[in-house]
Amino acid sequence: MRSTLFLCAALLVFTPAARAEQTITPTEMLIRLTVRPMPAPRPALRYLLLPELKEMAPGNPIPNYLRIALDNESLQEVFSPAALRLADRAARMDKPDWQILPRIKTDGIGLLIPDVQKIRTLAAALQERFREENAQGRLNDSLRTAKTMFAMSRHMSEHPTLIGDLVGIALAFIAIGPLEEMLERPGCPNLYWALTDLPNPLVPLDRGLEGERALIEGELRLLSDRVPMTAAQIKAFCEYLDRLRELSREKDQTTYAWLLVRRWKVAETRAARERLIAAGYSAELLRKFPIDQVILLDQKLDYEVRRDEVMKVAKLPAWQGEELLARMPPRK
Repeated sequence: MRSTLFLCAALLVFTPAARAEQTITPTEMLIRLTVRPMPAPRPALRYLLLPELKEMAPGNPIPNYLRIALDNESLQEVFSPAALRLADRAARMDKPDWQILPRIKTDGIGLLIPDVQKIRTLAAALQERFREENAQGRLNDSLRTAKTMFAMSRHMSEHPTLIGDLVGIALAFIAIGPLEEMLERPGCPNLYWALTDLPNPLVPLDRGLEGERALIEGELRLLSDRVPMTAAQIKAFCEYLDRLRELSREKDQTTYAWLLVRRWKVAETRAARERLIAAGYSAELLRKFPIDQVILLDQKLDYEVRRDEVMKVAKLPAWQGEELLARMPPRK
């Protein structure tokens, strides 16, 4: 059995993989565009690709997006001009809130989020409108649609899961195609400053990474770090953890059987207690905990340390992330 029991739960959310001998060769994506030189706009921010504050209205855009995507029975209705005008208005609301934080804390990795995929259908409809506006030379309407789509992408970054972030990135890619087509059309203004003004990154991962931490905390809520657990409580937690491990196809031995062997390894259990104390646990409280609880808490701590290292990788350039992962050998 691997030493880090809780890693299997994290693997159900996202799986980082790297080996020390692997190397990453930097690559570049080459996109060829046929564009014509145009003077810089005056003022420089005459054209923008996200809604300006003067366009915004108070409200939560998320229920409006979902209402458009879910209330329509066919793609034809989703593509209707009236529905897309509602999307334009929703993209200009100022307080995106997915309203699922309580469920993250209780549902854990079993959290169901089918709604986020519905947003992709709406984005596909907006992409079609964007291309139609380009073909008809309606520049102002094309810019309006671009603002709507990039605002939707930004709103997805408020979803407290990495899946939400990935959908947000996908929405941005859906918008980039017709934006490139617009840049190639005669008469398209210089959008250098509009592109430069976009946030970097357009879809930050911070919210999603925090949400993933909360998801795992929800799964491990049966493991107490405040009061001593009874033998029955520890066994129930082990059985619950085994059900998670079955989802990740780990079937070597049960967690409880592993504990029965580990509890007799005095040096290892002493080291586990010392690590917990170094991490801020009360030595007096740990003395009251059964040894099985101490071992399980140490495994949780090991998972949290490695998880936070991976989260740091997510915010680093690829080559730095590779180096950091290579320095993270699993604890024996």
